[in-house]
Order: sequence, then C-alpha cells, then structure tokens
Amino acid sequence: MISASTKKVGYPKHPAVSLLNTPPDDSYHECNRGYLSLFPLFLSLVDPSSPHLGAMLDLMSDPEHLWSPYGIRSLSLSHPDFGKGEDYWKGAIWMPMNYMALSALHEVFAPLILLASSYVP
Repeated sequence: MISASTKKVGYPKHPAVSLLNTPPDDSYHECNRGYLSLFPLFLSLVDPSSPHLGAMLDLMSDPEHLWSPYGIRSLSLSHPDFGKGEDYWKGAIWMPMNYMALSALHEVFAPLILLASSYVP
C-alpha cells in the first residue's frame, strides 16, 4: 500500500519500509520528506548536474520542512506525525546526519561554487 502522503516531487523517492512484526501481506511503503530522501546527497552520490539536486537542496533548506536553527530535522515539520508520540525519528535533529550533509556540501559542492565564482568568460 502506498501512503496517501506520497506526492510527486522533484527529488528521488526512497520509501521507508515497515516490515517489523507484520506479515508480508501487511507491509507498506511510505514516502515522507526527511533524511531518507537526502541520503544520495549525504553520500555524495548526486552529480552536481543532476536535475534532482535543486529540489533536494530546496527541501533541506526549507524551514517549513527540514531546516531549523539547530540543524536539519529528521522528518518534515509539515508532516502530521512530526514530534508526536515516540519522537525518535519524528523530527529530532541527528548530529551524524547533519555532519554527513555538511561534509557532502563542503567536499563536493563548495569547490564547484568556488570554481564557478572564479570563472571569467
């Protein structure tokens, strides 16, 4: 079953799969805006010319979704389950994930920005 929260957006889909304590017939896929959508970026797997890069950066920097004054949230602020119940993956800011994001941006994309800014036609 695909969740009703699944929407067509510009970044690649990496659905979270819940198979814990459920028979195979009851498994479900749910696409949410959160860390999982950004792992290709975090792992430096996104080519700087990828058409998905802009949407991923927009998602990461949008205060209505993942951006916060303290770091990138694990789940979008606009998600109905954000911060409710067991809060382990529902909005908490995880330092290792933020480090991965900064590392990828610094090591892969910052040199490209510097290169582009020094370009003289």
